[in-house]
Amino acid sequence: MTNIVMSLATISTGLMAGLFFAWSFSVNNGLANLNDVLFIKTFQSVNKSILNPFFSLIFLGSAFLIPWALYLNSDNTSSFTFLCLLVATIVYLAGCVGVTFLANLPLNESLDVFDVDTASSEDITLQRRTFERKWNILNTIRTISSLLAFVLLVICCAYPSI
Repeated sequence: MTNIVMSLATISTGLMAGLFFAWSFSVNNGLANLNDVLFIKTFQSVNKSILNPFFSLIFLGSAFLIPWALYLNSDNTSSFTFLCLLVATIVYLAGCVGVTFLANLPLNESLDVFDVDTASSEDITLQRRTFERKWNILNTIRTISSLLAFVLLVICCAYPSI
């Protein structure tokens, strides 16, 4: 059971790290080239489409599987594996799940209710500036957190008896 949970935790966390990484280093570059109206409309569309069962399963799956792997390895709390899993749990829950629910989602919701069609060009520019910088910083935190958690999980899988 432990190997299955560790493998699933590693795979799901790797998928999330890949998503956040790709967003940070490719999607953001494309979005940066859009004018303010297109940026906001595109982001509003992405916000709606990313909320789907597959994304939720992987994102929340990691939040469940990493602590479960930690629990399954709690028989030796001084082991390297346990310590790596403890750090991975804290980093993923705080840096990915916490940041998403406490910061990114409220930003997304504020953008989703913004009506580009009735807003002035000044309001549109202000909305983008307010949103984009904060969101990108938060996404960088999620990227680093998920990558760190993923690397720790890979180490645990590669060296299970340390």
